Amino acid sequence: GKLNEDLGRYTIAEGYYTALLETRKKMAGENHSGYASSCNALGVLYTKTRQFEKAEIYLVKAVETWDRVLGKQNENYIISLENLSFTYARQGKNDKAEIASLAALELKKISLGETDPLYILAVKNLAKFYQNTSQYDKAEKYFLTAIKIAEDSLVDNTPEYTETLLFLANLYKETGKYIEAETWFMKAVKSGKKTLGTGHSFYGRILNDLALLYDYSGKHEAADSLLNQALGIARKTKGDKHPDVAVVLNNLGSLYNDMGLFAKAEPVILEALEIKRKFYGEDHVENVPVFNILANLYSDMGKYDKAEHYYLEAIRIKKKQSGENNPAYSNYINNLALLYHLMGYYKKAEPLFLQS
Repeated sequence: GKLNEDLGRYTIAEGYYTALLETRKKMAGENHSGYASSCNALGVLYTKTRQFEKAEIYLVKAVETWDRVLGKQNENYIISLENLSFTYARQGKNDKAEIASLAALELKKISLGETDPLYILAVKNLAKFYQNTSQYDKAEKYFLTAIKIAEDSLVDNTPEYTETLLFLANLYKETGKYIEAETWFMKAVKSGKKTLGTGHSFYGRILNDLALLYDYSGKHEAADSLLNQALGIARKTKGDKHPDVAVVLNNLGSLYNDMGLFAKAEPVILEALEIKRKFYGEDHVENVPVFNILANLYSDMGKYDKAEHYYLEAIRIKKKQSGENNPAYSNYINNLALLYHLMGYYKKAEPLFLQS
């Protein structure tokens, strides 16, 4: 099952995992570590395939079984609890996710100690949860805690430490604290050079994210230089047709649009769209941000028919994927309304403004 899961053959993996679960249940019953392990494996698989309700059922079984068989301080119990927390978060059950994450963190503190890299990782993951749920003060607190523990424990020469620096920098960027963000980005760049090297794909990500900060701050030439460096790293490490290349191209195209360099922006964004379509398929949600950027570009260029087409595509796919009750969908509706208003189609624009 694990081999097929790693190869992305999820349906085949599900069959193997389910068969093994039933065999273990018949042979040893539900109060056995083998049963708990199989439940955990199925829960993780269902989370990967976005079948979150099924994932929750099996991960709850795994957690309960590990507790009965080996107790709460067992490593496997903690792992299943963390997996359950992640599944809760993916469903928007944030209160349950927070409770599970905090419980797992406390258990790791007891069993491993605060200086263990796995404990530091758990602190960082909790910070990411708080960031994703817009609890920015808590996110900042836990990112800083993870950084301090790493520095005090002399484990600040690792890629994981670099990653935490980057996450904190992006948190400050997200909350509009650009001066603090730049400070931590510079620390991430320095750490990345030491722990990863300047040719590493994650170092390229640091440059990409710093470039976005400079774009937001109006430092367009600095952003342009960094994005082209990041693009070169992505092409070299991932190949020209990888979606990571498309991400940087999309950011570069958006930057050129902000600079009014429409002739440079269009081919770059179109290349990003081609890569994502070929990699994910025509109607995948990963294409939506590129549709939106391309629509923005055509709107700024006065090519309103093309802009309308791509806004409608973004709306259609986003609605199909996650429904109408999410911020991104509302943003795309608002963009289309602004376009119709710009075109003088006020009757079309008004209901969209009200919807967004």
